[in-house]
Amino acid sequence: MDRSTWVEVDVSALKHNFGLVSEHAGVPVCAVVKANGYGHGLVIAARAFARTAAMLAVTRIEEATALREAGVDARILILAPVTDPRKATKLDCEISVGSPAQVADVPAGARAHLIVDTGMGRLGVSEDDVVDAARAVGARATLGSVWTHFADAAGHSGPGQLARFESVVRALRTAGISAPVHAANSAATLALPRARFDMVRVGTLLYGQDPPGAHAPWTPRDPFAWYARVVAVRTIPAGATVGYGSEWRANRATRAATLPVARVMGVVVPVDLVAHGESDHRAGGGERPVRPARFVARARRLPFAGRAHGVGQGVCSRRRARGCARNRRAGVSACRFLRRAARAGHRTDRDAACNSRRHVDPRRGGGLDRAHAGTKAARRSVDRARRRRRRVARDGRLRGS
Repeated sequence: MDRSTWVEVDVSALKHNFGLVSEHAGVPVCAVVKANGYGHGLVIAARAFARTAAMLAVTRIEEATALREAGVDARILILAPVTDPRKATKLDCEISVGSPAQVADVPAGARAHLIVDTGMGRLGVSEDDVVDAARAVGARATLGSVWTHFADAAGHSGPGQLARFESVVRALRTAGISAPVHAANSAATLALPRARFDMVRVGTLLYGQDPPGAHAPWTPRDPFAWYARVVAVRTIPAGATVGYGSEWRANRATRAATLPVARVMGVVVPVDLVAHGESDHRAGGGERPVRPARFVARARRLPFAGRAHGVGQGVCSRRRARGCARNRRAGVSACRFLRRAARAGHRTDRDAACNSRRHVDPRRGGGLDRAHAGTKAARRSVDRARRRRRRVARDGRLRGS
């Protein structure tokens, strides 16, 4: 199939990242594949983790149904309470309950996990009621575990929540309830080692991203890449504008490549992050400089020009545009969007992008591991090579004069 834009998911990178998380945690890992596998594809992510994860976690029964229909037979925990627990039981899925009414509705033979609220404020029984609720679940079904969720594990509230959950665990053990307990999400797995307990529930780290406030002590592999083919290359005269609102203006005659990507696919370049000319600017008059949105073409990072409501345009130099044109004529992928788009001043909606076009990278010729993969080291290497070429050219001109 001829694609104008598509997403490639590197399954081997997902498995590699899982191995890093598992080794660091030292306890079983529940792989969270909610929200369409964080945009990587629900079934793709689930199959990548199914054989090594203690269980998979989703938030909706529709996700669990899709996994069962796809033939995924791993243990599945539905993190949010469901309206029809009997349907979940028929799917051989494990449910979560967080109120007396939900506990009373647990069907016989189900495997239920009790949520306790230690500060998140969304779901869960109170700390004072957890022992009675756990006994009530155990009387009706199998108590799979008792768990809580952090509001800000790496922030100021994390240690307090951990202390409250540790108190809950002590109360359970004193009452003779030996069900497994778990609390750590990605951030807590890194920032609060004591929160790992019997299992960790990890999502963000598996997909090569750091959670808010915490940094992984390893280098993850990037499993996600968004590609598009250049559909046009044109010269923008000095002073001319590009895009809706005429917000981008060329400082000089500039070659621009047009890509068939738009807001509906998940490209969002806010007005205050649009690159004016070819220079960086400050967002909304604030104090922190923001780099304009960029994509990668022929191993070079190029900025966006204008908002991507309809068709986005990437501004590049004459030489780079010629390279883009050659790629367009050859019918090969001409650009790769950086996954960590936040570093470049814009965000991408992985879920929308993945729903648009998705397939697994066959890793032809190294594929996603090439030097232009958007890493800091690759960018530094490209910059050094560019400076070296300019220095050689300048020295040659001086000798010739």
